[in-house]
Amino acid sequence: MKMFLVALLAVMAIFVILCFVTVKSRKDNVELKRWILALLSCGIISIIIYFFVILSKTYESGLIFINLYMAMLIWFMVVMLKYTSEYTGVLKNTGMARKVAFVLYVADSCNMILNIFFKHAFDIMQVEWNGELFYDICSLKVPFFLHFALVGALECIILYMYVKKINSVPKFYKSKYAMVLVSFIVILMANIISIFNSFPVDSSIFLYGIASVAICYFSLIFIPKGLEKKTLSYLVAEMSDVVCVFDLWGKCVYQNETAKKVLKDEKFARLTYDYFSNWIENRKDKSLKEECWDDVFDYDGISVYFECRYNKIIDDNNEEIGFFFVMHDRTEEVEEFKRRHYRMAHDELTGLYRREYFYQNVEIALRDNSEKDYYLVCSDITEFKIFNELFGQERGNEVLKSIARGISHNYKKDVYGRISGDAFAWLVPAERYNENQLIQFIKEIENEFSSNLYKMRIAVGVYKIQDYSEPAYVMCDKCRMAIDSITNEYSRSVIYYDEKILEKSHNEKRIVGEFEEALKSGMFKMYLQPQATKDGKVIGAEALVRWEHPDKGIIAPNEFIPIFENTGLIWKLDYYIWEQAAIKLKEWEDEGKKDWYISVNISPDDMYHVDIYSAFTGFVKTYGIDPKMLKLEITETVFIKEKETHKILINRLRDYGFEVEMDDFGSGYSSLNMLKEIKVDVLKLDMGFLQLDEKDDETGKRSWDIINMIIGLAKVLGLKIVTEGVETQEQVTKLSEMGCNIFQGYYFSKPLRIEEFESKYDL
Repeated sequence: MKMFLVALLAVMAIFVILCFVTVKSRKDNVELKRWILALLSCGIISIIIYFFVILSKTYESGLIFINLYMAMLIWFMVVMLKYTSEYTGVLKNTGMARKVAFVLYVADSCNMILNIFFKHAFDIMQVEWNGELFYDICSLKVPFFLHFALVGALECIILYMYVKKINSVPKFYKSKYAMVLVSFIVILMANIISIFNSFPVDSSIFLYGIASVAICYFSLIFIPKGLEKKTLSYLVAEMSDVVCVFDLWGKCVYQNETAKKVLKDEKFARLTYDYFSNWIENRKDKSLKEECWDDVFDYDGISVYFECRYNKIIDDNNEEIGFFFVMHDRTEEVEEFKRRHYRMAHDELTGLYRREYFYQNVEIALRDNSEKDYYLVCSDITEFKIFNELFGQERGNEVLKSIARGISHNYKKDVYGRISGDAFAWLVPAERYNENQLIQFIKEIENEFSSNLYKMRIAVGVYKIQDYSEPAYVMCDKCRMAIDSITNEYSRSVIYYDEKILEKSHNEKRIVGEFEEALKSGMFKMYLQPQATKDGKVIGAEALVRWEHPDKGIIAPNEFIPIFENTGLIWKLDYYIWEQAAIKLKEWEDEGKKDWYISVNISPDDMYHVDIYSAFTGFVKTYGIDPKMLKLEITETVFIKEKETHKILINRLRDYGFEVEMDDFGSGYSSLNMLKEIKVDVLKLDMGFLQLDEKDDETGKRSWDIINMIIGLAKVLGLKIVTEGVETQEQVTKLSEMGCNIFQGYYFSKPLRIEEFESKYDL
């Protein structure tokens, strides 16, 4: 009998050890695995101790091993409690209670160990069972019952945790906890039976092996695997992709919920199944286990895009038992890509191609139609920034949209796009190009948006393409060169690119390239055009500039000033002339000639590149000149942008002592409005009014009436009047009679080199 029990215990120990090794090798929940290992360790130790209890032949050895077994039992229950808490998540955060319980566990263990020496809890005696002797406990005392109560309390807490957890989880998870609970209850029942029957051996010890296997399996294997299968099944059933499984003979044996919904339409279902069948029959590589591709189904006029995937189903013997198709609906994704691509390719405001996509499509069209002749056309709105400042950006956007509509209407079969802020371009086959149609289209836009305040002008450059391998942006640049060549020719709206324009462009680049050296070496010279009274007495001069080139001689301002304005270099030249004027005033003052002033021009670009106030006050301080002798001429176009800021600047300059002149009065967009808002000292009248004087008597009279009114207005406002562009004695006489007393123009003198000016007027 003893040998049978020992053998049974050995088998149980082996089971527990195998479970220990299995758990040790797994990579599951680390915290839970730690307590399962602790539980199995307690089980192994308990079995080994009880192994010696059964084999004990003396009273002393029996007493020692039975007490050790009792002490080990409490720790087995403690570990079982901790494992259960970790496994169920119930009663995990009980800090103080855990410390108190730990003290009780230690005290109970000591109680059992001390019983070996004092026998204060129980004693043992030898009993006979079926002819064999065993040691069993007897003489139970209060400390033993305390031990029994502590164990019972632990068992109740463990039972409570499992019951609570089972009641709070979904049905799928109940078995995860119920099976471990059943194993635990079986052990408890075996313990109770052992206490109340006459069998001298604790029968519950034989259930440790079975319980260990159950705990390991249901904690770390059964439910995770079951959950994995359930999850996979759920995902396949509920996933948004179409999943169809076929057997080896092509019969559909499974469809997920999405497939059932999508394939409800028999026509579409038949289309899909035929597609699958044809693909299987016509596939090139029969051994292929899987493949992915994109395809589109045209169904009732609607394109449905799918990403398709084919997989063979292989069994454990590596034999094909069927296959399945997964179809991922990419329709929304494709449509979104198309929308995103459209937004990338098309200008948001006008709906036309953006610059880069226009270039790409031009090059594609030329490559695919190399046998045709083409024109590239570019349009540009002259001074569109001023239009936006006058009428607002919203009105400016209306202009752009109107041009875009006109282009898409007149050139609907062609390639067109918006290549910059107010510039458009389109590619037209020579067979459809019509200059009259183009001019008519331009005039319609100009008339729609022109007013008394602003005359809209659209310039168009046309390039007949010669080299089809030329980049599209280079072709557009040639159109731009053509446009730039007619910047000041208001009677022309369409200009064709030719080699002369290219030569002019190269010349402009040379001029820009020589600017810095010319400025550094003093090639730019300040010329002075005198300002005089009606009897010819010179009282001052306007500073102008000429380029004295060592090879080309004197270059007139109209050949380089517009170029420097367009390239942003004009401010450097202006600053240089300002300083030359200040230096010359200082020289005159040192020579005792303090009554002569010099007027200098301030352009709109100067306002954005130079601190005007600091610059001019700096000249006064550096050269010690009277600020009234350095007069500042500002055109009214300066005030189109940032009017309030520039008004403050003008007031500061006048407060410092400078006299400010409003230059070219009458030639701008809003002279009277500017005169009302901007405080100046001098009104410089543009003699462009008098150009029709000798050609048309009626118009000439009207011009003189307007000039008379302006001079009268200046008198009322307390402003001095300087009239520039005076060419005849008759003009001087009429202007004098009207009240003008300062004149400038070729009647008195052309602009002179400083040496000539000083020699002529005895300075």
